[in-house]
Amino acid sequence: MGPSLLLVEREHALRFAIRRFFEARRVAVEVCTPADAAAFAEHRFDAVILDYCRDDDAAARALVAACRAVNPAIVVVLLADGEVADFPADAVRKKPLPLDELARVLGIGVEVGA
Repeated sequence: MGPSLLLVEREHALRFAIRRFFEARRVAVEVCTPADAAAFAEHRFDAVILDYCRDDDAAARALVAACRAVNPAIVVVLLADGEVADFPADAVRKKPLPLDELARVLGIGVEVGA
């Protein structure tokens, strides 16, 4: 089985594009909005891409903590429109981010057929 990714994103167009990109690279992708993310907290993923909004800071932190409880080695990438301080992520990137760069940051789906 290939790598797995939880994509938590508000914008439908970005959810579609990111999912399509990673699925083409044989990454299993679960997609949800921030409002639905807690339902996936107990699932095991290799990586999480999390759309960050300060209004949802507590929920985002809880999701990351729950995901790390299931898989301490999970890679967490935060996508943010602005500055983010002191968040437990492996990387914080500003939107928009080229998908190939996102794959490199995550360390999954870097090569087609990987």
